[in-house]
Amino acid sequence: MTIDISFLPALAAAYLLIFARIGATLMLLPGLGELSIPPRMRLSAALALAILIMPLHRSAYRVDLTMSG
Repeated sequence: MTIDISFLPALAAAYLLIFARIGATLMLLPGLGELSIPPRMRLSAALALAILIMPLHRSAYRVDLTMSG
């Protein structure tokens, strides 16, 4: 049994693009962009939102997750 992992670079690139957009949006929001909110919490929120949104946009990046064998 072989598992094709050639999709990982494309999936990682898609995730980083989504994370960058969400992270920038969270940093500029009036409530969450303030200095009273620790940067680690803002980054954690951006990571969590990117993980939640990634499956919704998977088809837009044409990543094939099938196993070849």
